[in-house]
Amino acid sequence: MKIAFIDFSNWDYKVESPYQIPLGGSQSAMCYLAEALAGLGHEVFLFNNTSAPGLSRGVQCFSFHLVSARLLQSLDALIVLNVAGEGIELRKRLGKQTRLVLWTQQVPTLEVMEGLQDRATQEAYDRIVFVSEWQRHLYLEHFGLEPSRTAVLRNAIAPAFAGLFADRDRILPEKSKPPVLAYTSTPFRGLDLLVDIFPKIRAAVPGTRLKVFSSKKVYQLDRDSDESFYGALYDKCRQTEGVEYIGSLPQPELARELRSVTALAYANTFKETSCIAVVEAMASGCLVVTSDLAALPETSAGFARLVSVADVHSFSDVRDWQFSQNQDWQAYGDRFVQATVQLLRECDRAEVSENFLRRMVDYINSSCTWPVRGREWQQWLSEICDRTFSDSQSEPSLAEQLTRRAEVDFRSNNIEGAIATLKQSLEVNPDFAPTYNSLANCYQARGDVEMALEHYARAIKLNPNFVPARVNLGSMYYRQWRLEEAISCYQKAIEVIGAATGAKLGTEVTPPESGAKTGVWSKAVAEDTRQTPPLRLRSGHAFARGGKEAPLNKGGLGGSSDWGIPFLSTGFDRTLQTVNLSGSQKYWLAAIYWNLSLVSDRQGSSERAIAYLQEALALQPQLAGAEDLLKLGNLWLEREDLDEAAFSFQQALQLQPNYVEAYVNLGIVWRRAGKYERAIASYRQAIALNPKLAMGYFSLGNVLYDLGRFAEAKESYQRAIDLKPGLIEAYFGLGNSLHQLDLEDEAIVAYLRAIELKPDCAEAYFYLVNPLANRGRLPEAIESSKQALRLKPDLARQCFPRDLWKDFHFASEAKTREHFTFVRCRPTPIGVSPASQAAGAATQTKPLRAIGRKSEMLRTTPGDRSSKNKTSNNQTICSSSRELAETESEIAYRQIYPPSKILLSSPFSLAKGPDRPVREVFSGFIAKSPAAFVAAIPEGRAWGDRAAALVVTRDNRLLADISNGGGKVAVVFSLKQLPPVYAIDGTVAFFSVQAGNYYYHWMLDVLPRLHLLRLSEIPTAAIDFFVFNDVAKSFQQETLNILGIPQEKIVSSQRLPHIQARRLVTTSIPTNIPKWSGEFMEGPPKWVCQFLRSEFLPLIQTKINTEKSGQLERIYINRQQASHRRVINETEAIALLEQFGFVSVSLESLSVLEQVELLANARFVVAPHGGGLTNLVFCQPGTKVIEIFSHRYVSSCYWLTSSHLDLEYYYLIGDEPDSSQSLPKNHLDAIFEDILVNLDDLKTLLDLAI
Repeated sequence: MKIAFIDFSNWDYKVESPYQIPLGGSQSAMCYLAEALAGLGHEVFLFNNTSAPGLSRGVQCFSFHLVSARLLQSLDALIVLNVAGEGIELRKRLGKQTRLVLWTQQVPTLEVMEGLQDRATQEAYDRIVFVSEWQRHLYLEHFGLEPSRTAVLRNAIAPAFAGLFADRDRILPEKSKPPVLAYTSTPFRGLDLLVDIFPKIRAAVPGTRLKVFSSKKVYQLDRDSDESFYGALYDKCRQTEGVEYIGSLPQPELARELRSVTALAYANTFKETSCIAVVEAMASGCLVVTSDLAALPETSAGFARLVSVADVHSFSDVRDWQFSQNQDWQAYGDRFVQATVQLLRECDRAEVSENFLRRMVDYINSSCTWPVRGREWQQWLSEICDRTFSDSQSEPSLAEQLTRRAEVDFRSNNIEGAIATLKQSLEVNPDFAPTYNSLANCYQARGDVEMALEHYARAIKLNPNFVPARVNLGSMYYRQWRLEEAISCYQKAIEVIGAATGAKLGTEVTPPESGAKTGVWSKAVAEDTRQTPPLRLRSGHAFARGGKEAPLNKGGLGGSSDWGIPFLSTGFDRTLQTVNLSGSQKYWLAAIYWNLSLVSDRQGSSERAIAYLQEALALQPQLAGAEDLLKLGNLWLEREDLDEAAFSFQQALQLQPNYVEAYVNLGIVWRRAGKYERAIASYRQAIALNPKLAMGYFSLGNVLYDLGRFAEAKESYQRAIDLKPGLIEAYFGLGNSLHQLDLEDEAIVAYLRAIELKPDCAEAYFYLVNPLANRGRLPEAIESSKQALRLKPDLARQCFPRDLWKDFHFASEAKTREHFTFVRCRPTPIGVSPASQAAGAATQTKPLRAIGRKSEMLRTTPGDRSSKNKTSNNQTICSSSRELAETESEIAYRQIYPPSKILLSSPFSLAKGPDRPVREVFSGFIAKSPAAFVAAIPEGRAWGDRAAALVVTRDNRLLADISNGGGKVAVVFSLKQLPPVYAIDGTVAFFSVQAGNYYYHWMLDVLPRLHLLRLSEIPTAAIDFFVFNDVAKSFQQETLNILGIPQEKIVSSQRLPHIQARRLVTTSIPTNIPKWSGEFMEGPPKWVCQFLRSEFLPLIQTKINTEKSGQLERIYINRQQASHRRVINETEAIALLEQFGFVSVSLESLSVLEQVELLANARFVVAPHGGGLTNLVFCQPGTKVIEIFSHRYVSSCYWLTSSHLDLEYYYLIGDEPDSSQSLPKNHLDAIFEDILVNLDDLKTLLDLAI
């Protein structure tokens, strides 16, 4: 073909110029495309303002003032760059055969595009080419263009960037450390904002540098003019620490520079229609951080970290570009800093993989180079110029001409006109197979199945090697669910191709391993590509996975697509580039694999469907539309191949940037991959496109919940419910969020609403248990748990360790079974203690054995809050052991300490105000503690684990006031069957409590129960066994040894969670009092503090208040070894405290007595909320304490301790960390939340206290 490009600008350049000097993106792209087309054998011209006409890299360059009329008349195509208004005049000077094309890279509002307001100017152009779908859509709306007269042909990278990293080159080692950022666009597109925010990035990631490759030199602006516009900005670059201003470079030099750059930081404020800077950075192995503005999501193809500009109101242009001080852009700038810092930290933690960079570079090199674009332009130009490049160059027959004409009618939906023309063709040549194939296509479109089948069969009979008819016949069979016949058609088509090429091909493919690429390549026979493509049928198969968000699916494989848009496939195999296949050969072989993927999907084989689809797309990328890629992504998601799924959804978004379902499904991928901020960005983009998308808000709520951002999650779930009141899962999310926010009454309402919508919803009943228990409504919690486990017994699995769960057994759902009750029998002994031998028992010690009949707890129903709550089976929950003992003489009860009250000293904190409200736990000044007592229960049973402790009488009455563990108490008590009970023929002291393995609860809940036992006048020698949660930790063994508990009498609940004793002795719970016992302040009663001081202080008394060197008076108890409630900026906090004379200590490395000594000598203690502050019980009166909390969780326990001991108590509430500051979360509950210390507030509080 004879092709010319024309640029009406006053720029002076030739095709070789972008290799030598900085040159604007549009002009550089035109030069590279002209060179590529010349390389394909076409005669190519460039008409511009060149001062040096002549041949330049295979292209004839002329000044547009000197182009002859004869040359213009002879052209096949003239392509106009970026100026619309010259179309009418140019059309007058062109030959009739010449196609006039407008190629624009501008937005429609620019003055050079205003000519398109005129309909005559629009019609002067045969086609208008855009560089992105976003740009095309904008023009269609702005000017009302005819869509069929438009096309999208994308930009590509400069040749200097192609193959910058060879296949075997590793990319990561080439990247600078500390990281280097780059800005490579023109200065008015966001450089001022980037320079303004860069110090924040550098502060968060020390050592980071920024290289600025920017000026207006690319627009051939002289230096003085450039400096007059942007000199102040360039000076700011030079003066900002860590920024190196370099200016614009020729493409080869820029490519060499970018090879070592870590990331392109493009904080753009400009509506890009494409953005060559981004794809060239990607080719250089640079990570990309930019906005989601305009065509950037499409251009970056899912590889960039996109920052939302949803709240931005104005955008820059060449004259109006100073936006860094605008409030909306400042908010965007903060988000950009956060995204950049997060990305750089991921690089530092090696979370950015070599595989990711290699995938990105390979994608660009295989899909975004000018040789690739040249072939695409050649194909497109040949179509609009009615020129073909087939294997046969002979003139078509009349029958073939009529068939082609009918094809045009068919594509225009003029089915009857097409049929009439095809019948004319048969009159000319009744044995022309393509005519019968096209007639079959028409009949199929009209719904005449039998006629379609007949004509496909006739085409095949006339020409058994006619592949299109076999493929289309297979599609017909597929549509009728005749899958084996469809496969047979495709098999025979492949055999035809194989016979023509001497290759042995089949329909078998190997399903890919995760992330693997397939490659079955062969030459195929040349068939007429002008035949109608095979039918693209929807499979309609959805992919929902139990317990997970189901990806949204719109249509299925084979959905309609724009055949003019090239798809850039992740599955492209480089070997294909070495096989000489014509367009028609690739097309029909791809069509066969495509249709086989549909069949495999319909047969339920996602692996085979993926394998065939990859083959098809590698051969013929443009087969896929956005909906097809959505389906492919869902197939990968079904296989849990998150990388491939993400890539497919991103490719769908490249083709259709406003594809809501693709954004939602991409969010699901990012959430499963733990990329929560990316998931949030995807969901918010989906919501921005469709504000009424209930699933978007629901999915967003899930990610926010995962991140512990419960208030935001609550709002998101509520919005989902407002939009879709029947979305039960949203009520679960809402209830869970409310529960985490301690809004238990509201959580209860949410779960009950879910039950109203679905009365048999086991999960709703199960979720309801915890808030009911936390509100003290234990009977209702038990009833709710019972209902949940009746509907779905395995729900209880999450409450128990895996190794213990195997011992649980559940009744068959097929029949109703009565629950066993305990029988009054002598239990099988597990061993006899020395105390029992002294009492005259002759039984010898025997191995642990399960009781012969497995015991079960009876189910309960809601009742009143009296001391005895009746259940539906006349079973009882006893809320008062004292009242039970009054009516049951065999149960012994003795009160040790009466109920008590204490007037708390006022805590010190920073000045109050609207931004520093007083937390509720510090608003009351009277603390109440219940009575402390000891109870002995004949043949009593007990359950103990890390999360709960239950005591039950032999006739199944739950002693609620000595059972704790919140909702788990209800779950355990409602189970149909527990693991076998182990019987102990003796007296057992049961001291397991919820969280008894933690230092705080061990010291303040477990050990004080030994004290109560002593005061009950039951001698330690009379106890055969003591049951504790666990005794594996050194502090447990040390304290039990000090308190005189023999090792041979200790039994661990971790080993034996379910026991029954001839006589079970237990006590009230001193500190962690169950909610259903009443409203008591969290923390130890005074007698607990006195007991611990009396037991441990005398052991170190000689070391207190001495002049012994090494005593520390100001200490900071760090949490460097903790797995939760960590201090995010602990290093900085310790540095500040050291200025005030504090020493950081790790209590985990000290024995209990060493901790007692340390705290007894301290005069000022600073610590985050945690178990280390338990040792405040050993401090001297007047000691100052600063307790630091997270922004979400505060507790009164150490304030109460301080009040008992006359300590001077201060507290500080931490800040809420953003995602760039947060540590990886191990827990979601507020009690485990990590702490971000506000250092200014800490300094103020220290100044106040000292």
